[in-house]
This record gives sequence, structure tokens and C-alpha cells, in this order.
Amino acid sequence: MSRIIVIGGTGHIGTYLVPALIDQSHEVVSVSRGLARSYTHNAAW
Repeated sequence: MSRIIVIGGTGHIGTYLVPALIDQSHEVVSVSRGLARSYTHNAAW
């Protein structure tokens, strides 16, 4: 398990990347410049 920081986590790529990393048991910190919702619904969010 690693601690991973994703810059732009609520953007197009981050929306799919963050849940995939969480499913692989990584600890994820998502950094975004605003309050945006992810493109897809996932329980990881």
C-alpha cells in the first residue's frame, strides 16, 4: 500500500484514476482547485 497524491483528482482522468487506486488498497489524497463533482458515481468518492 502506498500513499498517492493525485493533482486534479476530480478532472476527467482523476475521476477514473482515484477509485482504481483505492480499489488496489492505496491511500489516495485528491487535490483540486475547486469544489467539483466527479464525472462518474463511485462508492470510493
